[in-house]
Amino acid sequence: MFNVRRDMTRVAGDLWCKAGAVLFIILLGAFSMPFANAADFRLRPDLEPHLRSLKLIYPPEGPHSVLAQLPNLEDGEVGQIDQFALYPAEPEMATHVIELSGPIVKGDAGKLSAFLDSISGPSIRYLVFNSPGGDFLEGFKIADSIRYNLESQDPDIGGVFVLKNTSCVSACALAFSLSVDMVHPFASDARYVEKGAELGFHMAYLAGNQGAQVERIDKILAFGYQVTEQYSKLIGFNINPPELMMEALKHSTADSFFYLRGGINTWNLGFSPVSNEAEANLVHVGDGVEYDANEICNTVNVAGRSFKAYYEVADLFQFMNSEFSLSDLKALKGRTATLYTDTFSCQLSMTPEGALSVALWRGKPLCLQQGPGNEEVNGGLQGWCASRKVFSAPVTLGLMGNVLGCSDNRLVSKNSWAGENGGPSGRVKSNVNFRSSPDVGGQVLGMLPAGATLSLTGCMIRGDKVGIWYQGQFEGQTGWVSARYISPNLYYEAGQFLPITRRVKPSWEGFSEQ
Repeated sequence: MFNVRRDMTRVAGDLWCKAGAVLFIILLGAFSMPFANAADFRLRPDLEPHLRSLKLIYPPEGPHSVLAQLPNLEDGEVGQIDQFALYPAEPEMATHVIELSGPIVKGDAGKLSAFLDSISGPSIRYLVFNSPGGDFLEGFKIADSIRYNLESQDPDIGGVFVLKNTSCVSACALAFSLSVDMVHPFASDARYVEKGAELGFHMAYLAGNQGAQVERIDKILAFGYQVTEQYSKLIGFNINPPELMMEALKHSTADSFFYLRGGINTWNLGFSPVSNEAEANLVHVGDGVEYDANEICNTVNVAGRSFKAYYEVADLFQFMNSEFSLSDLKALKGRTATLYTDTFSCQLSMTPEGALSVALWRGKPLCLQQGPGNEEVNGGLQGWCASRKVFSAPVTLGLMGNVLGCSDNRLVSKNSWAGENGGPSGRVKSNVNFRSSPDVGGQVLGMLPAGATLSLTGCMIRGDKVGIWYQGQFEGQTGWVSARYISPNLYYEAGQFLPITRRVKPSWEGFSEQ
């Protein structure tokens, strides 16, 4: 898989220091939950076909993403980042899938190392986590073993996974999170969370009768220091943003977790959501009415990892009413255009088949000079222009769903909409059929006229040629319509932000992933 490589810098600010201090105080008396059974390590060749089917839902990112540097320039048409999580199979290189299941107890890290050493011959290994947690310190040792491999001169671990309908919580979640390359400045994230998995974070706690025990203060302090150090690595090396720890701090009991389930929040907090279902399908631009281009750039900018000030995000919103659309993009000879906001550049590109890709960077837009075959769009220092193409990431139905206010087949919260009645609504772009079901073969209930307002009640992402459907009510009827024909009245604004990290609060903040 092609990895866009960047420089990595440490980001340490007051927020990190304060969060780390709070974490230390909470953990002074915290110990891990005891389990009778140990973790089980075994080869799972039956999982390889499933892992090979998993594709990234969002653009690949890593510690380098906070810098938002210019991606590599593309020569020709082969400039789209590989969407698949696994490396392509090679005849001379075996693939081994190892599952870690069951509770984590003392000694499991050594067992994992011995298990990996017992696999003979050259191979790429992928580890699947499926555990209720257990011993935090042993979880750190497991992560150390994996990380040392990733950071070595010849790593043979290709990534770690939490799969759909399984969970990795507590000590397992931290072991999974820390299984990441912290040395190479250009490494992209390889911690894959399948849509529908559960990655659950909370703070360590005293379990059972341990709360009544009196421990030596030096032992308690040592444990607190160790756990704080591990969280500090994730933040200090830009592996995950401080918000991940801030959310974990809210959960300090055995049955309370902050869950990530492979949606846009998972991506926003530094991991890599994957799927083999409709949300990982590519968006294709066809004929007729299409999506607006500006909203795509807005979502990638706000939800991505790049650090940004409030005004840098607000700059983008002045273009939200621009008439530049994907149909305009398709009409360009090079099928590539870049939006420049005086701080960030957002590029949209299209293949001859209509597949869409996106790239975001801080800096100039690489506009083409006017001339034969080089059309200029809204020329000037800001706005859209035909431009040179850079390496870009596929735009998926999952990402487009977030653009249109449809996350996890649900409309985003009511306070994200700007309808007259405060509820979700959208404007009909052109005459379109109103159907009984989200299917091009569904019964036609009537025609929605251009300019009408549709009260939205639901949404669905499907793997058909339409891709995204809105459910709505119009003149007493409830039906479904292609989202391509609806301009949602979403409340596009930068929102609140945290001044230390320069991160904005997206419109889906507080939206629990399902």
